[in-house]
Amino acid sequence: MKKVKAYYKKMYELRFFWMHLTGLELKNKFRRSKLGFLWTFVSPLCLSGIMGTVFATVFHLEIMGYVPYVLSGMLFWDLVNACFNAGGFTIIGNEGFIRQCNHPLTMYTFKSSLVYVVTFLIALISLILWIAVSAPLHILLGLLTLPLTLLIYFAFSWAATTIAGYTCAQYRDYPMMAPLALQVVWYVSPIFFQKEMFESSPAFFTWFQINPVTHMLNLLREPMLYGRWPSPGDYAICFAFVLLFILWAVWLNKKKEKDIIFYL
Repeated sequence: MKKVKAYYKKMYELRFFWMHLTGLELKNKFRRSKLGFLWTFVSPLCLSGIMGTVFATVFHLEIMGYVPYVLSGMLFWDLVNACFNAGGFTIIGNEGFIRQCNHPLTMYTFKSSLVYVVTFLIALISLILWIAVSAPLHILLGLLTLPLTLLIYFAFSWAATTIAGYTCAQYRDYPMMAPLALQVVWYVSPIFFQKEMFESSPAFFTWFQINPVTHMLNLLREPMLYGRWPSPGDYAICFAFVLLFILWAVWLNKKKEKDIIFYL
């Protein structure tokens, strides 16, 4: 316990350093762009509008209800994608600092997770704007549930980025493998497929019900799209799913942190 306290006390003492790195990464993310951070919510809004219109036409769905469904799925998936793809380079990308300074390595994954969640929060404006027009009464409930949802998303992001960072540092095939694995998860998760589309197959519908992505998305969709509180089951599955990732990240950090210099 003393070692854990000392570890995170050191991270706190270095807060100005990683806060500076976070701000620098956010600034560089939109450097020399005409729209800057506006692309963060303009891009998913436009893309979901195109996808929503196409799929709504093909599957004979109501566009005004389906587009925010797709948009909410894409916002969450962009966060997941950032954690496992961009997050894989978190440790490798900070090799210069790691070789020169004896800092806790999870400080770098923490910094990247902050960038991903702040980007997600900016992009969320696009969904809030859409809901403000189509279902303004849902906004209040969405804002009430948002702090806990963001906390859960951040915990997941930090754990996933830590796992990706260590795995990529040790196995350089990771950047090629991760997108393929994520693509599989994308197609079997309700990112743009609705619940009714899974009901045609009992196996797919069972997977829909137990898929953690379904419940992570429900934290966002239930209040924002349907004006309902996420169910206790949604929270329970999300907490269990995130806890599993946290334990995995803690185990990896404990096992690999002292040896990671040999993989860089």
